[in-house]
Amino acid sequence: VGDMYYIFWADGRPGTDPGYYDIYGQKFDTTGNIYWTQNGIEIASFNTYTPYPRLAVDAEGNLVVSHQSNVSGLMAQKVTPAGTLPWGAGARQVATVAFVPSAGDHQLVVSEDNTIAVWAAGDGSSDNIYIMRVDEVLHASVAIPGEEKIIIYPNPAADMINISLPGLYGVKEVSLADINGRIVEKISFSHQGKAADLIQISTASLPAGTYFLRVATHDQILKHLVIVR
Repeated sequence: VGDMYYIFWADGRPGTDPGYYDIYGQKFDTTGNIYWTQNGIEIASFNTYTPYPRLAVDAEGNLVVSHQSNVSGLMAQKVTPAGTLPWGAGARQVATVAFVPSAGDHQLVVSEDNTIAVWAAGDGSSDNIYIMRVDEVLHASVAIPGEEKIIIYPNPAADMINISLPGLYGVKEVSLADINGRIVEKISFSHQGKAADLIQISTASLPAGTYFLRVATHDQILKHLVIVR
């Protein structure tokens, strides 16, 4: 980046998360001068057995590092040229554990003012490609295969989400799960025919955050991202 070099690596340091890897980074110039803390700064500490950090540089010269974790899912962290972490130690969650990439199958792409995460993940029967914009509003610009068949409003929601499944037959179950994969609401259908024109799920008692709506039919599973404020 300019006349500076950046390197990021997975490091299983003794006494730090034994048996797991954390992500560290270092900045240096063409003469080998080190600019960040000796032995590197800690970028991410999310337990993982499969450390595959990816790097991109945004339009403002900041670095964005993505990293997959067995516990936290696909995570992203922003690193300024000064070595600070404006997103905090918690970083940003790009995808939950249920959508975590296959080993190393994720990349960061810069397009104009946006940094976009692209990854592959399987659902048990097929491999799908997912994308998400990684920025200050991380839950924006999500593309999930099949979500165009589901209409949800309002989204973001406060007290209630309305779910419309136009023309979708054979619906067996509609469920809502939190970022840890825990199901917080579930509706089952016994008739297996066309789902009701409008399905409502209360979100009034749910903590603010990101949730995944899952619609299971007799021959497919559809997913949609839901934001609760």
